[in-house]
Amino acid sequence: MRRRYSAAMDTALRDIDQLLTLPDGRTIGYATYGDPTGYPVLYMHGGLSCRIDATSCGPAAAAAGIRVIAPDRPGIGLSDRHKGASLLDWPVDMGHLIHALGIEQCAAMGWSFGSAYAAACGFALPQVTDTVLIASPIPCDWHGMREQINEMDRRFMKLSRHAGFIDESAFLAMREMALHRPNAFVSQATADLSDHSKSMIAINPQEFIDASLGAFVHPSGALDDYRIWDQPWGFDLASLGTPTQIWHGTVDELCPPEWAGRLRDVISDSELHLVADAGHFLAHDHWDQIFARIAV
Repeated sequence: MRRRYSAAMDTALRDIDQLLTLPDGRTIGYATYGDPTGYPVLYMHGGLSCRIDATSCGPAAAAAGIRVIAPDRPGIGLSDRHKGASLLDWPVDMGHLIHALGIEQCAAMGWSFGSAYAAACGFALPQVTDTVLIASPIPCDWHGMREQINEMDRRFMKLSRHAGFIDESAFLAMREMALHRPNAFVSQATADLSDHSKSMIAINPQEFIDASLGAFVHPSGALDDYRIWDQPWGFDLASLGTPTQIWHGTVDELCPPEWAGRLRDVISDSELHLVADAGHFLAHDHWDQIFARIAV
C-alpha cells in the first residue's frame, strides 16, 4: 500500500485515504473511518458519489468499535477504471483489499446503489459475516424497477446503453458547477429531495460537494457505474448467504420504500428496518442504530 497525490485529481489525498495496487496493476483508493482497531466493515458508496460520502459515520463507528473501510469504485475518486467490469468483478477487488489489510472477517455495507456492491460481496466473499443494505435499489430486471426508479437515474441508465457520451457530458457539466458554483450545485442537486434528506446534507454540504466531485474525476467511471446498474446483478439474492439488515426511509425519494419489502421477501435471513419520515440520506442520523445491528 502506498500514498500519492496527483494534480489531476479533484480531491487531494487525505490522512484517512490509502491506495492499494491490485494484482492486475490497477490502483484502488479507500478511506477509513471510526475505530482503527475495530471490527472491519466494508462500505460501498452511493451512485454519483465516492468514498467521502461515508464521512458522517465516523463518530458513531468509533463509539461502536467499528472500523469502516470505504473504497472508491473503479474509475471513481482515487481508483483506476476497470473497463468492461461487471458487478461480480467487485468482490474480486474487495478480496484483494481485505487480504492486503489482513482481514479474516468483516461486514459488507452499501448505501443506495452501493448496496448492490455490498450484496455482491455478501454473496461471493466467504469472509463477509453480515450484509447491510441502506436505501437500496432492486435489480433492474425485477418487475417495475425501470418504471419506478427516479427520473434522473432512469435517464442516465438508459443513455448509458447507447449514448454514453451524453451522460459523460452531463457529468462534466455537474463537475464544473460543483467546482465553481458549489452553492448552486447543492441547491440544484437537492431540489427534489425530501425535507429530511435536505436537512442531512445541510449539516455538512461540503461533504456532499466533495463526494460528488470524487464521482466526476473521470466521467467514464460514473458512466461505468450506470452501465452496471443497467444490468442484472448476476446472482440470485435468495442465495445471499449472510444475515442481512435492510434499512430504508419511509419517504425515500430516490429508491421507493416498497423496494425494501421486496428485498426482505427474497433474502431469507433478513431483517427490515423502515425508518419513519426518513429520506434517502437516512443513515446520517441513524448510524448508531445501524452499527448496533452488526455482530462485532
